[in-house]
Amino acid sequence: GEIFARFERETQQFLLRIACLPRMSAAVAEGLSGDPKAGRLLLNLALNDYFVSEVAAEEGRVFQLHPLLRDFLRNRAAQDLPEALAPAHLRRAASLLAAAGQVEDAVSLLAECRDWPEIARLAAGAADTMLAQGRSETLAGWLELLPAEVLGGDAHLLKALAACRGESSPRAARRLYEQAFEAFRRSGDQGGMIECCAGVID
Repeated sequence: GEIFARFERETQQFLLRIACLPRMSAAVAEGLSGDPKAGRLLLNLALNDYFVSEVAAEEGRVFQLHPLLRDFLRNRAAQDLPEALAPAHLRRAASLLAAAGQVEDAVSLLAECRDWPEIARLAAGAADTMLAQGRSETLAGWLELLPAEVLGGDAHLLKALAACRGESSPRAARRLYEQAFEAFRRSGDQGGMIECCAGVID
């Protein structure tokens, strides 16, 4: 709190606007805060050990707020800048993160604002890649966040969750494949039906 109080108001506002971000590139921070000096501010904070660190990531240079700082900023934002924690702001942050390749971070924000349709869209788009990479538990975690009416209404998501559970829980996987099969049959998707049959056989 003492450190935060010493910052210029511009820096304080910047930190409050990015408080929702688990990790961020300079471009994401700039896009969310609207501050063209975002990269320089983050780098200065990291170099001065102000609870900001630079972490190695496939996406390039990424900065991460210390959990204590992030909690402090979120609490302060709730008082001084509530729009920085509003669903619209979280959705904007999630969109920027997803576009930057930080899909897992995006999903965590979407779950916070309960944007189930967008989580379903991201999961559907990433499912095949994540399964091929062996990241089935992460994908299953996303899908199991979804309400039953969202998950049950999408044959592709049911099939993806069945594939996630194929090794850890074969009985559950078979039930999911059966549900997906029926959903594909109702929509006349023979390719999906065949993939579900293959999943049950496996």
